[in-house]
Amino acid sequence: MFDIESTKEALSLGGSLLALSSTAYFWLVRSNRERAQLQVHLVGEHWGNVPLPQEDPEAYQRCRPGEGEVVAKYGVAVATVNNSSLPNALLKVRAWLQLADDHWQECFVRTWQDPETSLQLPLNLSPLTTAGMQLTLSLKIRGDFDGGFQGRQESAMKALTDKPRVRIELAALQGKTFFSDLPMATSDTSEEAYRSAA
Repeated sequence: MFDIESTKEALSLGGSLLALSSTAYFWLVRSNRERAQLQVHLVGEHWGNVPLPQEDPEAYQRCRPGEGEVVAKYGVAVATVNNSSLPNALLKVRAWLQLADDHWQECFVRTWQDPETSLQLPLNLSPLTTAGMQLTLSLKIRGDFDGGFQGRQESAMKALTDKPRVRIELAALQGKTFFSDLPMATSDTSEEAYRSAA
């Protein structure tokens, strides 16, 4: 016999479960959108050079090369993406380069708004936006200053693997860090050409 009351109760229970499931789904989606999510992408090619100590005294002071060593400096342009629906801030950038012997070496990192203007962190990031910046990565390598500018440029590029990679760590608010391992587009572009083209 058809029981109207039981049917009503079943429909009411089904409706409640549907509403509960919908609410949980939308809260899950909202929570995921609000979760801190910073990503970094390389934009374009990179350059490398071995500057003379008087050309970049800060890099030599920070990297402290020993006998038979020089400082190699590399430049990369990056896009930092805030995939969250909430604002965030980039507090610090760390980077490592893969050298020709396949080991990873941490770099002295400087951030730039453009090739001539340094960018002081923290950098505020609005929700669902992208911020461009340029990084110079300095580290010590085995080498000398022979061969003029071209020779020093070649020394810097040869210090990396044939298919160089960079690891970048972004430090954000609330102690969050975001790590990326990225291939670098090969380029013979010098720092001077890079600056003049910007």
